[in-house]
Amino acid sequence: MAERPWVTPKEVREYSEIEAVQKRSDTRLTVDIARAEQYVITYTHNSF
Repeated sequence: MAERPWVTPKEVREYSEIEAVQKRSDTRLTVDIARAEQYVITYTHNSF
């Protein structure tokens, strides 16, 4: 299985131009990332 998280809050902020993302705390972004990763794993039926 690939090491998780696949991206860090810092990487998300660097990539995104959306102001709401820039203002989000590391804790909240970490939860968002974990939820997104779990969605991808569940949707694709792949354990990576």
